[in-house]
Amino acid sequence: RRSSITAKIVVNKEEITRFGDANIVDILRRVPGLTVGTAQGRGSDIRMRGLGNGYTQILLNGDPVPPGFSIDSLSPSLIERIEVSRVPTADQSTQAIAGTINIILKQIARKSQRELKASLVGYSNTPSIYLDGQTADRSGNFSYSIAGSIGREDYVRPSELQQRDFDEAGRPILSRTVQKEITEQGIRLNLTPRFKWDLSKQESLTFEALLSRHSTNGETVESRSTAYGPLPLYANDTIKQEIDITTLRSKLGWSRTFDNDAKAEVKLGTNFGQTKGAATFLGFDDDRRIVQQQDITSLAKDKSFTLSGNYRTSFAEQHAISIGWDGEYSQRYEDRIQRTTAAPGYPNIDLDEIYNVHVKRIALFAQDEWDISPKASLYWGIRWENLGTGTTGNVLEKVGNTSSV
Repeated sequence: RRSSITAKIVVNKEEITRFGDANIVDILRRVPGLTVGTAQGRGSDIRMRGLGNGYTQILLNGDPVPPGFSIDSLSPSLIERIEVSRVPTADQSTQAIAGTINIILKQIARKSQRELKASLVGYSNTPSIYLDGQTADRSGNFSYSIAGSIGREDYVRPSELQQRDFDEAGRPILSRTVQKEITEQGIRLNLTPRFKWDLSKQESLTFEALLSRHSTNGETVESRSTAYGPLPLYANDTIKQEIDITTLRSKLGWSRTFDNDAKAEVKLGTNFGQTKGAATFLGFDDDRRIVQQQDITSLAKDKSFTLSGNYRTSFAEQHAISIGWDGEYSQRYEDRIQRTTAAPGYPNIDLDEIYNVHVKRIALFAQDEWDISPKASLYWGIRWENLGTGTTGNVLEKVGNTSSV
């Protein structure tokens, strides 16, 4: 695969389940051309050609992943295949300059299917348990597939950091050791129903949805030991936090094929997401006395509507042209409330931050796909995209921007 010249890599179901991974990020680590950054052993940033967010586009069933949604919460058992496009094309957003990763969830089964799987995963002596299931069937012109997963995860991640600072002459001015341990427990739940009605041999209607719930609570403990140099603000500190993420996505699609092998598709989608967080920070001095306490709560709500369509047809030998549009309107509300109690000499800041954002996006594209030979293909096309944003908040001036490319 590393030496392949193909523009697209497809990781099929057999390759996804081969190694028994409990996390989709571990699967992506094996795909050539992808770089998965880590934070204490967990996937945190997926990059192509060294470019991350804003340049590498991650799709779920062909649509951008919802705000706040982490693909880490998806069970590999829910995934049918992963398509990695290593080149930008006109039918994709300008956020796909480095490439696109499209995660396709399980599709409609051609025959009756029942499946149930239980998994036990051990990591650093902390077991995690997963239960995955799927049911699918067909009756006449109607077929359905319902897949779901539930899992409980436990992690303990210890680490040690050695810090050495030097002045311009190369003389040591600081020597410090930081001991850090992250303990985390989480529960994740995913449900992906999909229904299809064959209105005729050429026309069909589909409805699919994603319900995801991911709750975590954890604690981070840091202790600092300074051999020489300036002392840190806190000798030790502890952060306790709880995060609850809910995502609901639905999409209604219509498709029709024509006698000349042309195909038209229209998709209408809705998205809703909510992230609630609560954290408590405790800072200690050398005598283990609390010198600062911060209590922080946060809430973010996202909702959006999407409408897209395309028409694809063969107009010459080995040529296929695709034209279409892609539109979206989204809103986001976010707040962050911080209350602080501190001893004299330590920061004592209270914050009330509230934001409202709306985004309007519309794009038109046309693209020619030319299969020059079995080993070479050429894409050329044009895309126009317009983006309008507006932001209001209690700690900033009203901001609006409209741009197109």
